[in-house]
Amino acid sequence: MTRRTSRRRLMQWIYACDIQDNLQGIFKDYPLEDIKEGRELHYAHDLLESLATHIESIDELLNEISYTWPVNRMNKVDLALLRLATTEILYLPEIPKEVSINEAMEISKIYSSPDSYSFINGVLGSVVKYGKD
Repeated sequence: MTRRTSRRRLMQWIYACDIQDNLQGIFKDYPLEDIKEGRELHYAHDLLESLATHIESIDELLNEISYTWPVNRMNKVDLALLRLATTEILYLPEIPKEVSINEAMEISKIYSSPDSYSFINGVLGSVVKYGKD
């Protein structure tokens, strides 16, 4: 499984948890046993654990950055991608920030509206600046 495939599956999981109003189960309910490669298992575990731990502060940051378009108004696919990439940028330092942004934009081109990638790029650029403070 490639890292992009892992990201895509995790984005779908984050999306599903959100629309089912089950964000508290984002980590404990994910079927980690379905991941066969050790590296991808480690990545999925670390990402979901970090997101579950920091989801409130991540959403607060996204609200602050995108104050005219808060998380409760965002497209749910875009929000799932932003949560995933923000978690990578702020809490998984072994992943280059540029890779996190690019992957989120590329996945958005497949799963979201045609203009979403530019919104995601702008928000994640601000997340990177925040992380440097």
